[in-house]
Amino acid sequence: SVENDQLGWQPPLSDGSRGGDSRTDVYLANIGVQGLFGYSAPDPGQGLSPHQFAYLVMDNDFSAQEFPGTMPLPDLEVTFAHEYNHVLQFGYSAFQDLWHFEDSAVWMEDQVYPDVNDYLRYVGAFSGNTKLPITAADRKVYGDAVINHWLSGRYGPNIVRDSWVVGNS
Repeated sequence: SVENDQLGWQPPLSDGSRGGDSRTDVYLANIGVQGLFGYSAPDPGQGLSPHQFAYLVMDNDFSAQEFPGTMPLPDLEVTFAHEYNHVLQFGYSAFQDLWHFEDSAVWMEDQVYPDVNDYLRYVGAFSGNTKLPITAADRKVYGDAVINHWLSGRYGPNIVRDSWVVGNS
C-alpha cells in the first residue's frame, strides 16, 4: 500500500495466468546459501518490450547461519519492499541502468519501513568510492540511495517515481 497507494507507483503489470493467476508471483526458496535475501526478474519470453511483468523470490527463512549478524524480520521486510519495487520498475522500464534500479529500490525500503534504515549499510561504500561514477556496476549502487534521499527531501518523494515515468510511458 505504501508503494502503490501512498507514493503512487503504478500497480505491477499482470502476468495473465502464469504462476496460477494474474497477481505478482512471489516464491520462497533457500537462496540464502547463495548469499541472497531476494531477487526479482521479468518473466521470460516478453521480447524487447520495455514494460514487462515480473516475479520475485525471497529467501525462505533468513537464517542466522546463512546471514550472520542480521535481523531476520527487518531484513525480510526491507527485502520485500526492495524486490517489490523492482517488480514495479520493470513495469515502467525493464532496460534501465542497474544503478537506477538499485538506488530507487534501496530508497523505497526506507519509505516502507522507515525505522529499519537498512540503506545505512551502504553509505560507506557510496562515500568511499567518490571517484567511481554512479553507473559503476559494483556494490556502491546500493549506496546511491542517498541521492534519492536528498532529492526526495528537497523535492518530495514523487521525484523518485517520476524518474521512472518520464520518457518511459
